[in-house]
Amino acid sequence: MSVSSPSAIVAHTVRRAPGAVVARTRLRAATLLVLCLATRLDAQRGTSTNARGTPGTKAAPAARATTTSTTLVRRLRPDSVWRKVWSIAEDESTDRFIEPRSVVATGDLAVVLDDGTREVHALDARTGATRFVLKPTGQGPGEFRRPAKLAATPTGFAVLDHANARLTAYDRRGKMEWDAILSDVFSIGGLCIGPGPRIVATMDRRDSSIVEFDTTGRRRAMRSIPWQELVRGGVDFTYAHSASSASPSGACVVAPLFGAEWAAIPESGPSRAYRVLDPGPQPVVVVTERVLERTLSKVIVQGNHQSDTPQASRGALVLGDTAIVYAAISKEFPLRMLDYYRLSTGEYLYSRKLPFVANGVTVGRDGTYYLTSIGPTRNVIIALRPATVAEATRTR
Repeated sequence: MSVSSPSAIVAHTVRRAPGAVVARTRLRAATLLVLCLATRLDAQRGTSTNARGTPGTKAAPAARATTTSTTLVRRLRPDSVWRKVWSIAEDESTDRFIEPRSVVATGDLAVVLDDGTREVHALDARTGATRFVLKPTGQGPGEFRRPAKLAATPTGFAVLDHANARLTAYDRRGKMEWDAILSDVFSIGGLCIGPGPRIVATMDRRDSSIVEFDTTGRRRAMRSIPWQELVRGGVDFTYAHSASSASPSGACVVAPLFGAEWAAIPESGPSRAYRVLDPGPQPVVVVTERVLERTLSKVIVQGNHQSDTPQASRGALVLGDTAIVYAAISKEFPLRMLDYYRLSTGEYLYSRKLPFVANGVTVGRDGTYYLTSIGPTRNVIIALRPATVAEATRTR
């Protein structure tokens, strides 16, 4: 996703009926042409690709969290110096990693999705050595063609494939465990998969933005997040979210791209929203459209949603009972701050400064952080652990 100018590609149809006003209907599955164009733009701009989803059934009520107007002061932890565990640095002469944009940690693996090659690399979490690679091979069980999202699962990881509208789970040896056909895959901004498995998808829309699926693809529940300060906007991209892996208790952390809050989605009970340290301004989204196909019965339109509004967050993580928001517009070191909050209460705890701006960041249960960075001549995948200045000096 672009930092300075985030954008998204959406698609919808305009259906024509004799003697009736032209009405727009949302498109569940984009055409191959839309997919190709969207993916090409993703690779060039680092954008997020979606298609508008249907509102679905009525959302379950959610509780509001109490907030305070007290101004919080960012506090850096003493162990905010990072000690390198391992790194993989690639230059432009190799095609092993072209666009390593997403990373998740699961057990003894760090799993990287390369948007450029559409490959999924499972790396040894301790050494960075390659364990196995999953390649885009087709439409059959255990296969994918256009992987778009990664998510950790209790026993491995899962890949969301836009081409097949399918979520496939693999164990830590790369063997398929289960797969599910999901609706509105282009509207899914983040995935959090807990025990059960319980599949929680964050949808890029204001209402009914949290949808729970089972492994058959059936919707089990829908709910809205009780935001205290609603983001104003009439397009889905305004409400884009990211999601963490599941906590040990099964809770998920949700961080909106725009806005002033983050949210905790527990395994049971109401969702709660809490204020972030550095709230973002109301987004201004510019929408441009062009017709891809026109027939007597329908018109397929491609839309580009783009915003120059500073993002409030770039991602959500969880470590034990701690929610971590990757802040985007922090006054100190923009795009490099991790803010830590107590997951159960929303209380701000402390912050850490990243060594560089990361495209993808996640944390393992042992406290090791895994970052990806896409540069003009070099891509980096690195494992880091927090350390004090004295500890970092001793290990050099």
